[in-house]
Amino acid sequence: MLLRALVILLGEGAEEKALQLNGTDIGGWNALVKVEPEEEEEDEEAVRYESSLANEILNDRRFWFGVAVRGYDTSLTADEVESALINLFSSCGAITHVYVSTRDKKTNIYFHQKEGEAGALDLSGSEVGGFEIAVTRVATIFTNCPPPSGGICYGYSVPAHMIEFAREIHDKVAAFKKQSSSI
Repeated sequence: MLLRALVILLGEGAEEKALQLNGTDIGGWNALVKVEPEEEEEDEEAVRYESSLANEILNDRRFWFGVAVRGYDTSLTADEVESALINLFSSCGAITHVYVSTRDKKTNIYFHQKEGEAGALDLSGSEVGGFEIAVTRVATIFTNCPPPSGGICYGYSVPAHMIEFAREIHDKVAAFKKQSSSI
């Protein structure tokens, strides 16, 4: 039987003292002591870059007022869904962004003004292509305030558009790290 343990030792000389125990007989088995390599510290410049990208997207006015739409024909392509929903919701006001999530079977629609969001909520129960849609408010920076720094807040979720752009932020940060390491 092979037993493993990860022990974190702190203090001056702890690493050297631990390594001296390598090969020591401990109740019929020999201790194998290895030092794990230190985890790479986050590149501070990359962290600042990622934070600035996230803040830019979080505070983007295009995503201040939005709704989530479910219940439409999910066999349609994303382009067909987007077109049908834009036709319906354009009567509510200027649409700033549409995100069709085929995985979650929902579409987020964002409006230029709060009145657009209110009008869109009134369309819940409407029929689109023979299907009855459900319209709910989507998490935005106004409807979903983050908890205070270090605080616990129940019912908070990341604003929907941040989830949409998470992969893009990740890819941009990875490219930034690659570019800065080759300089």
